[in-house]
Amino acid sequence: TARWLRNTKSPRKIWFSGNAAMGQDSIRALAQDLPFVSSSLQFLDISNNAVGEQGAKHLANYLHTLSNLESFAISQNELGSIGVMLIMKSLSRLSSLRCLSLCEEKLNATGAGYLGEGLSSMGHLEELNLFACSMGVDGVKSLSLGLRKCCSLRVLKLSFAHILDNGMKVMGT
Repeated sequence: TARWLRNTKSPRKIWFSGNAAMGQDSIRALAQDLPFVSSSLQFLDISNNAVGEQGAKHLANYLHTLSNLESFAISQNELGSIGVMLIMKSLSRLSSLRCLSLCEEKLNATGAGYLGEGLSSMGHLEELNLFACSMGVDGVKSLSLGLRKCCSLRVLKLSFAHILDNGMKVMGT
């Protein structure tokens, strides 16, 4: 479990990626301990951990407590549409967040819509990495609506997102 967070001396960066065999109990424990590092943590990477929708629910309950979080990576976790919605609702409460990475998430139109909704209240976000997030034309349309309100966005990574010509036309309108 992640109970070690309770005893750390103000960590600023935590890499906890690549633990695909980590179970839901560990995700829940990690999430529950996030408030213990809320004032110091600036960077959190929990990519490739098979978080899933249930893990996203646990994380969403506590992510908003990380008042100084500047960068969050939750790539390749099979969050599903509901998981994306829950994570984005929690993250949208963080005015400190500058960089978000959701690489290799299978975003359908619904998931991309939830992502776009969350982004619409994150005008402070400077970098968004959606590498290899296939979302289709309808997903791109939903995403682009949210991106329009991200006034500070300086870096948008959509490599291997399979947007195609129709998706590019939608983003441009």
